Amino acid sequence: MLTPEQSLVKTGSVRIAPTPEEKARKILTGTRRFFNRGANYVPQPEDYSVEIEKKQALRPYDVYLKKFQYGKALDAALKNGFSSHCNRDLRTG
Repeated sequence: MLTPEQSLVKTGSVRIAPTPEEKARKILTGTRRFFNRGANYVPQPEDYSVEIEKKQALRPYDVYLKKFQYGKALDAALKNGFSSHCNRDLRTG
């Protein structure tokens, strides 16, 4: 078995340990510093930008319909004036 010094001579490669400055610059994953990296980045004029469209929030009666709560959905629709979209008034029959 060869000692580490002998193996270095045999293979011809040299291992250099990172300096303390290099260790300090490395950002560890899972840290606040890692999470916040790039927060102060200002895009340059030649950079591409993608606009994200925000999803429209569901109306209260749609939320109830999604949960299969039809009675509450009907109450919410009539309470908020949804009946104006109907051809006739539901209360008169």
